Amino acid sequence: MIKKKFIELDNGLTVVLCKNDKVHSFDARILIKYGFGNKDFTSNNVVYKCEDGLAHLLEHVLIDAGPNGNVFKYFTDNYYGFNGVTHKEFTEFFIHGYEDFEKNLGILIDVINNSTFTKEDVEKSKGPVLEEVRERTNVRNYEFNRTINYNLFNKDIALSGVGEFNSVKDFSYEDLRLVYDTFYKPSNEVITVSGNFDMDSILKVIKDSFKKIKREYRTHEIIDFTDEENVRCKSSEVVNEKDLELYDISFKLPLKEFRCDEIDRLHLYLDWYFDYNFSSKSELYKTIIDKGISSYAISTSHYTSPYGNNFMIVAFLLPTSKGKEFVDLVLNELKNIKMPSNVKKDLYKKKLYFKRLLNLDSSSFLAREFALDYLFYNKTEFPSLEELDKVSFKEMEEFLNKLDFSNYTITHQKND
Repeated sequence: MIKKKFIELDNGLTVVLCKNDKVHSFDARILIKYGFGNKDFTSNNVVYKCEDGLAHLLEHVLIDAGPNGNVFKYFTDNYYGFNGVTHKEFTEFFIHGYEDFEKNLGILIDVINNSTFTKEDVEKSKGPVLEEVRERTNVRNYEFNRTINYNLFNKDIALSGVGEFNSVKDFSYEDLRLVYDTFYKPSNEVITVSGNFDMDSILKVIKDSFKKIKREYRTHEIIDFTDEENVRCKSSEVVNEKDLELYDISFKLPLKEFRCDEIDRLHLYLDWYFDYNFSSKSELYKTIIDKGISSYAISTSHYTSPYGNNFMIVAFLLPTSKGKEFVDLVLNELKNIKMPSNVKKDLYKKKLYFKRLLNLDSSSFLAREFALDYLFYNKTEFPSLEELDKVSFKEMEEFLNKLDFSNYTITHQKND
């Protein structure tokens, strides 16, 4: 049985504890509500606008400039799993191991919350990050995907967490110290601990670790980003002689009629809808083959906007030279929402319940999911099986019919 508890400490830190007597390992995460998408913010009531990549570089600096050197090397040398990841709206650092957990948890807290990185540390960390930037530009279809994003959005948004070469190169020590003192503070963090541990002992380690930290924090406010609902460009072409000819049709769908919890279910419904109507198992794929449009099935994706939840992006991609036929097929399919068969409905529901049951048996899943729900939705309830009672195919049909597929952009990658 998993024992769950969350505590809000006097310093503003939220602690999530998920004790699981069945396991023999430990997992700890520090989640900071600051990611590569948070480029515009106030710090001590002064407005700052940062270039993409600053959050990611700071993640590298904190790892490289630990009190005992590179913290990744320290943990791996001591047989602990460790990593840091910069997401759009948060950054997380986590450890996983079997022995000396209290000691290593204290080290993780100190590394992330009590860093004394220098100008030299910042310059040293830029090398690996700039290499990531170079590698990104060599990814297949890089300009094609970059053009799709440009066509969709009207403002300068963070299209990736890595940043642009010149921006990363020009980031200063003062830039990184500003965002560190602004966002890396107890009131903007959640620490999760999961595994087989003593709750009182772990809570004491966390409290004692923060008592030793003497830093001055800055007040902050994230400036909301709201892009225009219309796409910037209706169609465009990219030349790439090295890769396949591709067509993408991406829709920008307003989400004004959906609450946050409804948007989560909408993503699930779109997964089901795309699997039934656009995958290699669909009737549409047979049409694509029969008409010689492509030998591939349509690739689908969907995500909420890079900032906030004001709209959703739904995209369809196909390697083909017959762009008009592909676009017409997609548009015609979206005009008439087809629901899964009863057999498919039953299968989807069973898969969903089975996946949730497996997740609920994981203390690390419960801790992390709760932390994210708390950070972004202020929810104070742990994930449960009862949440799935809200999922219904009647609601699925209602949600899908609310979507307006009239606003889209078409991007064509030519190879000649």
